[in-house]
Amino acid sequence: MGITLKELAQATAAEMRGDPEQRFTGVASLSSASPADIVYIESPKYFSQLGASQAGAVVLSGEHLQRLRADGLVSGQQACLVVDNPHAAFARISQLFHPLPDVVAGIHPAAVIDASASVASTAQISAAVVIEDNVSIGEHVFIAPGCWLGAGSRVGDHTRIHANVSIYEHTNIGKNCLIHAGAVIGSEGFGHARDNGQWIRLPQTGKVVIGDHVRIGANTTVDRGSLEDTVIGDGVKLDNGIQIGHNVQIGRDTAMAAHSAIGGSTRIGERCALGGLVGSGAHVSIADDVFITAMSGVNSDIRQPGAYSSTLQVMPAADWNRNFARFRQLDKLARQVRAIASKLKLSKG
Repeated sequence: MGITLKELAQATAAEMRGDPEQRFTGVASLSSASPADIVYIESPKYFSQLGASQAGAVVLSGEHLQRLRADGLVSGQQACLVVDNPHAAFARISQLFHPLPDVVAGIHPAAVIDASASVASTAQISAAVVIEDNVSIGEHVFIAPGCWLGAGSRVGDHTRIHANVSIYEHTNIGKNCLIHAGAVIGSEGFGHARDNGQWIRLPQTGKVVIGDHVRIGANTTVDRGSLEDTVIGDGVKLDNGIQIGHNVQIGRDTAMAAHSAIGGSTRIGERCALGGLVGSGAHVSIADDVFITAMSGVNSDIRQPGAYSSTLQVMPAADWNRNFARFRQLDKLARQVRAIASKLKLSKG
């Protein structure tokens, strides 16, 4: 039967324009939407596409609605949901149309569960799951096939763990988390001591502590602490293929895009955003509310909020070869400039 415009407005605290009883069955892009779909606009560069869209309703800001009407790109009959943050409202609407599958309580007969483990009666444990001694599984937890939970690990209520996730011993995972396939949490960090040219393994005795509402992407790895714990704060979102080193601490509501790598003992503040392929050296501190653009390298502390970059933009190969040749001469040029400045100073003295 779909969801009415009024129900969508209530779910997003939006100001509603249009027929409250108009029903919708899904969300879509501007180009593919049907009259039963909801779309959103967050930038003026998409204004022209709205005029050609068949969407039944649009989520947008009040400012953009005024501009669209002034330019004749939207009529007074167009159903709208007016909010301050269209992207966030659209995400909430998308969840209504695409809820997560229900957790069906039960333990598959092909699961292997130690007698000392505690598994809530409302949890769903799939085939080929291995749960070792003294593991605790909370209410309404879903664990997909092929997962391994090491001894003494904990999984909070309503957390979902997808296929083939490895959770090492004594890992603590909070409530309402989402862990995607192939993630490895609590593996031994890269700790070694050098002796006469050889590397001596340093046992990693800490653990991983993950807060509530954390998302960990496919094939992401989170190392256990060496002596202290690796800590992932509430609301952190990690994309696919990320490496988190031992003893790292990530503040709440920080997000990190794919293939970033964070060196051991790094401290990342709250509400930070790291673009794809960002790399951090070890023992670095990053303040709250820092945005680091893609492919940047961080090798020293960032103490103030703001946006930071350290990459070169792509350019034609011939230009790059010429610029790189000049880059290699910078040290020589700097010495020459210092020598000239010194001579000028002497001549004026």
